[in-house]
Amino acid sequence: MNFAIKRIKTLYERGFIFFRNFALMAYKALIAFFAVLVLTGCFHPVSNMFETAYSLDPGDVRVSVAGSLNPERANSLSGSSLAVLVDQGLTSSSDIRFRFEKRFENDLYGFELPYTFLELAPKWSNKAGKGIAFSLPLQLYLLEDEQFLFTEPRLILSGRRDKAEITGTLGGKMTSVDGEFGILPSASLGFGFSQDFRKNCLRLDIGYTIGNAPSVGIAFQTILSKGNSTVKD
Repeated sequence: MNFAIKRIKTLYERGFIFFRNFALMAYKALIAFFAVLVLTGCFHPVSNMFETAYSLDPGDVRVSVAGSLNPERANSLSGSSLAVLVDQGLTSSSDIRFRFEKRFENDLYGFELPYTFLELAPKWSNKAGKGIAFSLPLQLYLLEDEQFLFTEPRLILSGRRDKAEITGTLGGKMTSVDGEFGILPSASLGFGFSQDFRKNCLRLDIGYTIGNAPSVGIAFQTILSKGNSTVKD
């Protein structure tokens, strides 16, 4: 009987410790999440991805010229941006992307936060060409008097039929605030249109990062190819 009581007591203590640690971890994550929002204030991060889960052929280069805009919301000033994206095919199932973007904002009270955005993003796609990919970007936001360094793991899902493509992207902008990590969940939904996806494409994209206003973007993409793409229309 004493053994059973001791056993129950031990299990109870372990369970209590587990739930206490879990609650503490969740509390720290919540604090870090709001700390990121407070840190960034009305800072409006990049939300339009202009992505596809299909990889380029090795050696192929895709150049994209894009623009986006967003309305004003509680944590976002209205603004627009211009971007140049360069994707390089590394293998049949991996690419790397470099992105340069300039954001512009206008505010009568001097609260605007324009910035320069740099991104280096390796991407790994399903080898069978099933429209599934994962990307792990490193991002740098350069503001007038400070910098933000993020990473944003992204799951990319694409479906292509005839001359149209739809792509959904789910991610989370991760950074550290006072030694604690915080995550800002993000998502985008893109639509691609082309007569031949191996040559060029027009993409429309709707992006959203939690705590900010949604943004709408458009991009024209062209592929500088050394061979025939492995992705069929």
